[in-house]
Amino acid sequence: TVTLGNPEITGNLSKSSIQKVVKQNIAKVRKCYENELAINHELKGKLTIQWLIDEGGYVDRIGLLETTFNNNHIENCIEDAIEYWRFPAPKGGESAHVAYPFEFETKLKTSSKKKTPK
Repeated sequence: TVTLGNPEITGNLSKSSIQKVVKQNIAKVRKCYENELAINHELKGKLTIQWLIDEGGYVDRIGLLETTFNNNHIENCIEDAIEYWRFPAPKGGESAHVAYPFEFETKLKTSSKKKTPK
């Protein structure tokens, strides 16, 4: 599962408008996680991605701010996905800066019971 944290935003763009775009595109972020989860079934962690939304609403200057993954595949995949998101244009023809935390956890529960062969 993907849990969205509380974003930090500076500039003339509302938190709700940014959250709306993130929620509309969360499947792409989830897919990045699921691809790596198929390789490492216990993969979980948090990361914060920061990006600039230019005066036209396009993502510019994206980068990793914090991570507990230390997994370039998932980090790069999420950055690549966000890079193509389109946001409303910030008011006043200025840019907006976003730092958005994401937390990832598997839904799978591991059983503490060991199966014995028959």
